Amino acid sequence: MTKDELAAQARRSFDVWNQHDADGVAHFYTSAATVRDSADPDNAATGKDAIAARARMILGDFSDIYWDTASFLRQAGALPANAPAARAL
Repeated sequence: MTKDELAAQARRSFDVWNQHDADGVAHFYTSAATVRDSADPDNAATGKDAIAARARMILGDFSDIYWDTASFLRQAGALPANAPAARAL
């Protein structure tokens, strides 16, 4: 995967979270994938249906959740702290 392909994939992932599309979130995983919450690693979601259900739970608990790519990159140290954030609603 090229750097541009990886960036496009990351943008698509942010987009489905921001659209509150739990099935879209699950689309990024294989049917054999397992997602664990770092706060509760024994409570795993395995498979697309379980991952979609976990995403629905998160989106339901945090109805105003919005993933901002710039903020994420700043936290990862990949973008300067003073870089502007763009937000499309």
